[in-house]
Amino acid sequence: MNQVKPVVLTLLSTILFSSFVQAEEIQTTKPVIAAYYPDWKVYNPRKSYSAGSIPTEKLTHVIYAFLGVCGPHSASPANIQKIMAQQCRGKPTGTAVIVDNFAALQKQLPGKTDYKVRYKGNFGQLSALVKANPELVVLPSFGGWTLSEPFHTVVINPTYRKNFVVSAIDLLERYPFFGGIQLDWEYPGGNGLSGKGKDNLDQEKIGFTALLKELDHGLETLSLKHHRQYELSAAVSGSDPN
Repeated sequence: MNQVKPVVLTLLSTILFSSFVQAEEIQTTKPVIAAYYPDWKVYNPRKSYSAGSIPTEKLTHVIYAFLGVCGPHSASPANIQKIMAQQCRGKPTGTAVIVDNFAALQKQLPGKTDYKVRYKGNFGQLSALVKANPELVVLPSFGGWTLSEPFHTVVINPTYRKNFVVSAIDLLERYPFFGGIQLDWEYPGGNGLSGKGKDNLDQEKIGFTALLKELDHGLETLSLKHHRQYELSAAVSGSDPN
């Protein structure tokens, strides 16, 4: 599945928390200690690692990697193309989707699961972790190396951006243990797996900025509805593209 650093839980040095969305502005000096959790670790034949094994006492944030976006996946491996074709069948471009439903919602995993929700898998365990640690923030991460290609299409089209915002917010409504949204687009302006973006840098810059603003507005509306804080973040490259 999608590749991430070799360690199961990787502390983030390049994650930029671009917005803390809530009804009222707050000031905080609490450090962010975040880690990616890759969903495919439940399939490791040597040592399966479920979400319930995450040492949340050492973290403020868990980033669930990765969710997908409906759109072109021409550069992705064949298995990713097949999965995304299934997940996006009948859905408009820009729709936010779970990539691996079995790992996320159905697989019976060792460890504590929240049996008061209708799903099992990693999501059932993440729900249990949040209930046991109310200050823990779990963010779904959209993109990653093999799932980022659609962003090049989505961000420059207002309709596709709206599709993403509406469907991503809907995911937060359906799975309330999530505390916001993370974008891991690799990369705006090119240098990603698909090779797209280098000739469209200005439009992608404008479109990505617009998408973040629209997500911010959507999360603010959701915050007012549920009287809770939601966060918006982006994983960004810290290197010089040249």
